[in-house]
Amino acid sequence: MKPDTDLMLEDASTVDLEKAITANWSASIRTFGLAPQVELYDTPELQWFISGVPSGSMNGVQYSNLPEEKLDATIKEVIVHFNAREVPFGWLTGPCTHPVNTAERLRAFGFQTVAQLEGMALDLRRAVNNPPLPEGLTIEPVNTSESLEEWLTAETVGFEIEEAEIEGFNALRRGMGFGAHLPFLRFLGKLNNVPVATATLVQGGGVAGIYDISVVPDARRQGIGAAITLAALREGQTLGYRYAVLQPTEMGKPLYESLGFRTVCTYQAHAFFS
Repeated sequence: MKPDTDLMLEDASTVDLEKAITANWSASIRTFGLAPQVELYDTPELQWFISGVPSGSMNGVQYSNLPEEKLDATIKEVIVHFNAREVPFGWLTGPCTHPVNTAERLRAFGFQTVAQLEGMALDLRRAVNNPPLPEGLTIEPVNTSESLEEWLTAETVGFEIEEAEIEGFNALRRGMGFGAHLPFLRFLGKLNNVPVATATLVQGGGVAGIYDISVVPDARRQGIGAAITLAALREGQTLGYRYAVLQPTEMGKPLYESLGFRTVCTYQAHAFFS
């Protein structure tokens, strides 16, 4: 991966970080568009995607920055489009969403707020620890089709993906590809040569985004999640980024706080119910 050093975020205010977290999250969705089966609409006003995974969290509006007079009409258009595709979908709102009453208008059209998510940031000028890896653990970049398949195995088990969604998830990841020319890099953790952990670093918004941190249930509470997160953070440092960002699960948040991440902003996930 080759970073655009002219766009790297430096000396960021809270507002700067809010914008960077939002932009990096959108960049991560943009990587889905590398898969040929993904339908991606991506403009400065609106970003939405249909991933091929039959899950409401994997289809919908990621970003909206609309003139107030266009909001209701756009919501109607999105509902019609996604219903025609017969996929569950949602709409994410956060600190950069415009107009500010978007969540209220979504509820008027049948959306319900189903989750609150946090955006966190870490200043990479802080020393990123380099402790010894847990015994038997190796961490490697995913740069072959074989290592990608192992990564998929670990992700499927680590995220406990539902059976009905596994085929779609795997097709999406395979379609996104791998290689140094792409704006993301996956990491695979193997314990005694068995795939047990995943991570992804995504470049975008002037920061390094950390995604897809998973550890299979049988390998948890051994320091593996911290180890693979630190590997991704060190890659961010090597690329020259000052800040790393992520959106934690409730289970993962204590780990990231222990690594120095702090909450910057919140997002709301809204699901459509006809």
